[in-house]
Amino acid sequence: MGFSWLVEGLKTRVEPLAFDSMGIRSMATKVVIDEVAITIDPSVSIAPRRYGLPPHPKELRRLEELGRLVKECSLCGLGQTAPNPVLTTLKYFRGEYLAHVGEWRCPAKVCKELIRYRIDPEKCVGCGACKAVCPTGAIQGERGEVHIIDLEKCVKCGSCKAVCQYGAVVVE
Repeated sequence: MGFSWLVEGLKTRVEPLAFDSMGIRSMATKVVIDEVAITIDPSVSIAPRRYGLPPHPKELRRLEELGRLVKECSLCGLGQTAPNPVLTTLKYFRGEYLAHVGEWRCPAKVCKELIRYRIDPEKCVGCGACKAVCPTGAIQGERGEVHIIDLEKCVKCGSCKAVCQYGAVVVE
């Protein structure tokens, strides 16, 4: 059950979904755009899941279109308001979205996939505090010498930054 339409060359289908979550009957919406399925759970948020494909800035436009379509096509108040958090953040924090999907960086430095840790050689005194707390042994260097982070081993846990008294660990 559901309905289909064509939006700017995109074949789109919307299907209402009823499901039980922790014993509570809930409603969600499944939207399929050009074979990409997006499940919109009003209790969580709208978020496209395109596994294996890199995000692209034009997806912001598609996300806005999807949000507007969900608002217009929903039959209940909950469905009509579900896209509001995403549409609002797109309106007021578009630069954050563009940095993430267009430049592959996180200005807030919280998305592990988009940040990297390094040691500033100007500030590192070689005390070894960061090396001692690194859970994967990603930090190398002798006492009294500048240390280096092996990016292949680094899990970006932040413990090195937390213990560095000299501010030598930098997040980029």
